[in-house]
Amino acid sequence: MADLAEVPPERHADRVVGQMLGELIAKRYGIYKAIVKAFKDSSDGNPRAQERMASRIRKAGAIDVTLGPGTNGRYTMTIMELTGWNPATCKELGPDDPIPDKPWLALIMDNLKSHGHKKKLEYKSYPLLFFTHHAWSRCAVRFGLRHEHEIIAFARNVWMELLRRQDDFTPLFEPPPAGWRIPVGGDVIACMQKHDRLVATLVVTTLLIKGEEV
Repeated sequence: MADLAEVPPERHADRVVGQMLGELIAKRYGIYKAIVKAFKDSSDGNPRAQERMASRIRKAGAIDVTLGPGTNGRYTMTIMELTGWNPATCKELGPDDPIPDKPWLALIMDNLKSHGHKKKLEYKSYPLLFFTHHAWSRCAVRFGLRHEHEIIAFARNVWMELLRRQDDFTPLFEPPPAGWRIPVGGDVIACMQKHDRLVATLVVTTLLIKGEEV
């Protein structure tokens, strides 16, 4: 195998991206199993028990878990995760799916709603923010994000910065044709466009250093 120092940065970035993608997809599947297991096996009738369920899901690797507690097993839960996405099929990548040549990253929001006493658990999943393969590769090449926890932290930071600035970008999911350029820490700027097929979804097309042009 060639020494990494001899591998072109783009090819090395693709290797890093591919490895991280497999880890993220596996974690996403593990979180889904944790949700099902927690609902089946855990008591969820009161806020304290519901918080224990949320804690189990956090430990499974979710980026963020927000609990709306309630009594008699009625509660809501919002879970944020990062996983792989196939832009050609416009679908999330599963653990048994082949990896496309240029996969995207997707920040996914899962909404759970329990109607009480384990009668019914509504589960809906929505992609909110994508990172194109180009943007993700630049994270590895330009900014040295080579590990799963680093890319997760960066993606969460981009999303939180967008929410923090949402008064400047109203409506949130309706950027102008030229898109938005949003500072996301230091001299890094995220260029965002509206997804051309999905409603209420943004795409980070590339990442720039302040003063750099596309």
